[in-house]
Amino acid sequence: MGGKATGNTVTVEKTINADIIGGKAAAEASGNTVNVTNAAVKSITGGFGTVTNDNRINLRDAKVTGMVMGGTAANGTGNALNVFYGTKTTEIGDYKGIRNLHFDMEKAPMDGTAHTMLRLTNVGGAKSLSHTHIDLHRDGAAPKAPAGR
Repeated sequence: MGGKATGNTVTVEKTINADIIGGKAAAEASGNTVNVTNAAVKSITGGFGTVTNDNRINLRDAKVTGMVMGGTAANGTGNALNVFYGTKTTEIGDYKGIRNLHFDMEKAPMDGTAHTMLRLTNVGGAKSLSHTHIDLHRDGAAPKAPAGR
């Protein structure tokens, strides 16, 4: 194993009892994308290598029983966990190596019936978000919450 694993896309749309890796190399594993929609997997790693930058993990209606990791390099930058509003709560054990946490609410209801977007099920203690950029997106065409709510 050597060289680079960059620009790969892995898409999972059914439950499999497996660990998912976007790209794996002895050197660089950057710019990879993992999409998990309406499925369950054991764990997800965006990039596995000595350099792991700008990997994206996209989850909608997903269940990850273990760890979601942007990249294995301790100094990885730009790795993102993107959670999209769906028909149920996305659940993951925990995450690490993530610098950008993005929630896309699309057309989630604003009448009080919306469900939780992300649930962490196996966090070992307090979770620090001090070095995490958190972003929230909502479709501009979606109905807005009434005043005073």
